[in-house]
Amino acid sequence: MGVLTPLRRRMASRCLVLYRAQPTALAETIRTGFRLHIQRGHAWVGLCFTEVEGVTGKLLGSAPQELAAFIAVQSTADDRASAWIPHRAMASRLGAVLTERFTGAGASLGVFSRSECPSRFELSVTSQGREELYLRAESSGELKGSAFLSSRELESFLRKCGPMLPSNPLLPEAESLDHNSEDWAIDPLCIFELRQTLLSGFLPSESVELDCALRYTRHARSKISAAVDSGPDASIPYVPV
Repeated sequence: MGVLTPLRRRMASRCLVLYRAQPTALAETIRTGFRLHIQRGHAWVGLCFTEVEGVTGKLLGSAPQELAAFIAVQSTADDRASAWIPHRAMASRLGAVLTERFTGAGASLGVFSRSECPSRFELSVTSQGREELYLRAESSGELKGSAFLSSRELESFLRKCGPMLPSNPLLPEAESLDHNSEDWAIDPLCIFELRQTLLSGFLPSESVELDCALRYTRHARSKISAAVDSGPDASIPYVPV
């Protein structure tokens, strides 16, 4: 990560919104050396929100946050999957400037508002006066209407496409789509209201279809492990603590 990498902090919140996309719509967007990662016949794009705990000072923001637009890709050299980030909205002005300068990816200053409890989740992100994302949802306890057959299959996909490229040098906690921690599990969300414009910078809205939204929640590991071991299509339930 380089000399700018801070010590890792505890993740406070993580939310993903996934879309199925038409591969032809992304053909001219993919950078050299990569191709689309196709899963269940679809290309995949999405939005990943991350917030970590800890005060880092006035320049970096008291609650480090980012919203990253991503495309699931594979390397043409070794087939390794990753999530390519064409643009980020960040709570830190300095972070946005440094991210653009040192990674070459697009970055903008974002204003974040999050409200969260065990059963509900609400997130608003604006940038330069434009609403980038508004999401209002509640925990559903199971994955519905997704191309993925189970939460376990979805989690496997996120783990495979985990590395986010380029990574954010000031927020190493957001370097992967999958949060590899035994203290967290996938919590599928039932969406009441969703608006987003961040993907429109590189993808026509008519070429994508919402697949699912989810957040990571702290859980009792023993109960989740039991659910995962119960069968290949076992969904991972939300277990409040």
